[in-house]
Amino acid sequence: MVNNENGDLSNVTLGESGDFEKFEKGKDDVIANNDSDVESGTPPQRSRWSSAIETFSPNWFALCMNTGLLGIQLHQFPYKFRGSNVIATCFFISEVVLFFLFIIIQIIRFCLFPRAAWKQTIATMDELCFWGCVPIALVTIVAQIGIIGSTANSWSDSAQHGITVFAVVLWWIDTALMLVTAYVVYYLIARWRMAEKAPIPSGIFLPAVGTTTVGLVGGIMVNGSFGLSARLAVPIIFVSFLLEGFGWWIAMLVYPVFLAEIWTKGLPPPFKLPTMMMLVGPAGQVGAALHSLGTSAATYFGPYNRGTFFTAEFGFAFGAASKMLAVMFLGFDVFWGIFVIYTLAHHLISGKAKPGMPWWSTIFPLGTMNSTFLLLSQELDSPTFRVLAAGLYLLLLIDYICCWIMTIYLVWRGDLLDGRPKTEKIA
Repeated sequence: MVNNENGDLSNVTLGESGDFEKFEKGKDDVIANNDSDVESGTPPQRSRWSSAIETFSPNWFALCMNTGLLGIQLHQFPYKFRGSNVIATCFFISEVVLFFLFIIIQIIRFCLFPRAAWKQTIATMDELCFWGCVPIALVTIVAQIGIIGSTANSWSDSAQHGITVFAVVLWWIDTALMLVTAYVVYYLIARWRMAEKAPIPSGIFLPAVGTTTVGLVGGIMVNGSFGLSARLAVPIIFVSFLLEGFGWWIAMLVYPVFLAEIWTKGLPPPFKLPTMMMLVGPAGQVGAALHSLGTSAATYFGPYNRGTFFTAEFGFAFGAASKMLAVMFLGFDVFWGIFVIYTLAHHLISGKAKPGMPWWSTIFPLGTMNSTFLLLSQELDSPTFRVLAAGLYLLLLIDYICCWIMTIYLVWRGDLLDGRPKTEKIA
C-alpha cells in the first residue's frame, strides 16, 4: 500500500500483479506533493503543544510571582479570619507547583529548540528583561518557606529551626541568581545596543525590582522566621541593604530615560500599556524593604554587637532613619500608582485596552505598595493603614482572579500557548 499523504513508501510490496503500477503511480504522487511543498516553501506543520513549548516565554513566571505575593500578604493580613492561614498555604503550594512546572517547560524548550529559544530570548528587551521574573518567583517561595513553613505549630522546634536554615540557604542562592540575571540582562542590552532603535519597555525595571524584592524578603525572613540567630540575621540585613541600593539607583537611572520616552513618543501601545504598572515597583519594594530592614536592624544589631556599626545604639538609629525614608518612598510610589491607574482606567473606558499577558504586570507592583501599608499598619497601630492594606489586597485578589479567567480564555481560544501561524491553526 502507498501512504501518499505522509510520503511513506516503506509498506509497498511488489509480489502481487498490478502492484508495480500502483507503486509507480504512488511514487509519482509523493514526488509531486514533495515538489509542491518545496516550491511553496511550506514548512511541516507543528502540533500546538510543540509550538507552545518552543515559544514559552519567561513572562509566565509572573503568575508565580503574583501567587506568592498574595500568599505572603494574606499571612500578614491585618484582619485575620478562620482559614486565612490555610488559604495562604494553598497559595504557597500553588506557586511551588507552577514554578516547577514552568522550569521543566523551559528546560525542555532549551533542549528541544535551543536555537529558537536563544533567538527569542535576545529578540527584544521585553523578552530579555522578563528573565528577571524567575529569581523573583523563587524568592517569594523562599519567603513563604521562612514565614509559613518555619512557624508551623505542628512541627517540633528543631524541625522549625531546620526549615529556617533551609530558607536562609535558599535566600543566599537566589541572591546570587538575581544579581547574575540583572548584570547579564543590562550588559546584553548595552552590548547589542538593543535600545538604539526600539522604544524602552517598562520591563527594563524588572531586574532592578528583582534585587529590591530579594532585599525585602531578607527583611521579612529575618523578622518572621523561627529561631533565627543574630549571627545568621545580620549578614542578611547588611546584604539586603546593599541590594536595595543596587536596585533603587539603577531604577533612578532608568526613570528619566523612560519618562523622556513617554513624554516625547507617547504612551506604550494599548497591548503593552498594563506593563506601565512596573513603574510602581521600585519605590514600593524599597519602601517596604527599608521599613522591614529597619525593624531587623533595631532587633539584631544589639545582640550581634561587633565593631562600632553593629551595635544596639546604631541599630535603633538605623531603624528610625530607614522607616522615615520608607514613608518618603511611599509618597513617590503613590504618585506612580495613581498615574498608571488613571491611564489604564482611561483606556478601559474608551475601549482601547487589549487582553493579554501584560495584565499580569498590574498585580505585583501594586502589591509592593501594599507591603508598605501592611508594615505601617503594624508599626503605627493605625486603623487607616489597616483599612488601606485590606482594601488594596481585595482589589489585587480580584485582579488576580480576573487575570486567571482571561488567561484561561485566551489559551482556550488559541491566542496563548500556540505559536503557530494562523494558516497552520486553521489547517
